Amino acid sequence: MTTAPTLQAIDHIHDSDPAGAAEGLRALVQRGIPADELPRFCWLVNHVIGEKLGAWGEARSILNSTVPESEDLRSLCHLAVAAHLAGDPLLAWQTADRLAAEAQVPASLSDSLIRLTTLQFAAASLDAGSLTRMLATCVAQLSTEIEFGELGKPIAGALNNVLSRLLEHPGAQPADAAYRHTLLDGARVCRAIWQRVGNWLNDERANYLIALCANHVADWPAARLAAEGALATIAQNGEEDVDRAFILLELARALNALGEPAAAASARNTAQDLAQNFDADLRQWFDSKATA
Repeated sequence: MTTAPTLQAIDHIHDSDPAGAAEGLRALVQRGIPADELPRFCWLVNHVIGEKLGAWGEARSILNSTVPESEDLRSLCHLAVAAHLAGDPLLAWQTADRLAAEAQVPASLSDSLIRLTTLQFAAASLDAGSLTRMLATCVAQLSTEIEFGELGKPIAGALNNVLSRLLEHPGAQPADAAYRHTLLDGARVCRAIWQRVGNWLNDERANYLIALCANHVADWPAARLAAEGALATIAQNGEEDVDRAFILLELARALNALGEPAAAASARNTAQDLAQNFDADLRQWFDSKATA
């Protein structure tokens, strides 16, 4: 790693070489962070230095030195998260108040965003039951909200990410009622938010998340309905062959479980045909999903 790496270079290695990425992030602090790179920089500081290396105190210090003058909502959220996880409640509280003021939303919305983002970084350190309970509280709060303002998109994105972490949690029990309800309710609330603040791609991908969650807990009719809804959204709006391929895999799973093997085989074959055009990395990911 050079003394002045680009943020893109750090992003490229952050999973394979967290220590090297951390050194690069420290070097960037000395050079200064352009405003348009600040949100990604903040995410990487929390993900690499905080989550991967466990140095939340350092993450808090770095963000506290780079974010205070910023009006970027995502950066303020990341500072509040780092403060929470570093055990600095006063800074977390002050930053949460500032986030709500900058976004011009009720404190309940800024708190929801901070909680979801905190869970995203802390998920690996929580058992499945604790993550389920904490996420369920956030989902219940968000289900009562009507207006999301400027925090709508980051809240929906954070909720999607935490649901994905819970979906893949190695200690989760799909038959557990609380787990099942949190996954399904959370995915449906996520889609409801995207329908208010996003575009058709967000809606399509939110339906895909519902299909993933429903298949995981064996709610085959819900998975089929969501997958078919996602495919219909694509058909009405544009070409998304990558998304179609992955959605078709979930549709095939649901159809097979519902006793429609011919329709399931057709969906799977179409997905395989679409995947022929994927690059090597994407094809590897597709194959892992196809054999799961």
